[in-house]
Amino acid sequence: MFSVAPRGSASASNRYPLTGLGRACCEALLGIVLLVLGSRAGAVENADSSRCLRQAPEAAVVELLRLTGVFEGARAQTRAMLERLRRENPKVPEEFWSNFASRVADEHALISLYVPIYLRHLSQGDVCALARFYRTPLGAHWLHAGPETQEATRDAAQAWASTIVVDLLGSAGDSRVPNGPQPPRSAPPTQQEDERMAAIHELLRQSGDLEAAQRMMGATLDRLRRGPQLISLPPSFWDDARKRLLNEDELLRLWTPAYVHQFTDAEIRELIGFYRSAAGVHFVAALPAIEAESLDAGGQLGRDMARRAVREVFGPLPQWRMLHPASPGDASSNSKPESDPKDSRPP
Repeated sequence: MFSVAPRGSASASNRYPLTGLGRACCEALLGIVLLVLGSRAGAVENADSSRCLRQAPEAAVVELLRLTGVFEGARAQTRAMLERLRRENPKVPEEFWSNFASRVADEHALISLYVPIYLRHLSQGDVCALARFYRTPLGAHWLHAGPETQEATRDAAQAWASTIVVDLLGSAGDSRVPNGPQPPRSAPPTQQEDERMAAIHELLRQSGDLEAAQRMMGATLDRLRRGPQLISLPPSFWDDARKRLLNEDELLRLWTPAYVHQFTDAEIRELIGFYRSAAGVHFVAALPAIEAESLDAGGQLGRDMARRAVREVFGPLPQWRMLHPASPGDASSNSKPESDPKDSRPP
């Protein structure tokens, strides 16, 4: 855990008014990692994919990350996160935010974060096959349709989750909360509509989107359960919430309309074909581990970048001085270290 001043040290607190900021910066970077991993938005390049297998594996992963918009997404999310942190920490000088932003959005730092993780779980052949797919017209459409699909699904999911929470609170005996409204019944689908929905459901399963949604829902419930609650909620509330919010049929129903709007029947079949390919299967299988390791690495990167930004802007922290005591009479004892290997920025 990052701390900028020893507990109970008034002078240190006055000089370093950033207690807890390292944690906030770390959380911001974790948010960036999650949002980038969860997005398919990106700009598609028209480079020759045949050279992919001839280049170094690290270069192939960097090309894939650029192709899928990971770096651009990280920069956009960094700007949004820092705006929130600025508002929550008005006494922190602008110099710190500029320093921290330049570090966490630095492409070299992001490369050092993602590339080793991808290479641990995907072969160079898999990486090149993914890049080749994203350069096709369908792959380009899949990338660009991602934000709209996610936005439409997010709105529907929020309304659905709110209805479930209201219903569960009513079932828990809170007389102040009425039972949630029942959705209107629609006409039975035609055979063609049934076939199209079945194909979309298969795509959601094959692409890993369904499993990712269930992981996200489960993590959110766990975080809410551990946090402070305005009213006392029995364990049965959380068990029932998990059962209903992670229900596969309900999640598939929520996602289907957005996919119907974005993709034709032929595109759905072609996308299923890609995710059934060796590269598609390997990528979906590796994605949970890539996400988990990226979160761990992102947390460490956030702590490191926050420490370095604070030290560069405010000078050495008390902890650094304790680890690097100056010799008696050293005139530079209160100055910043000239060459701390751990203090260097990413190459």
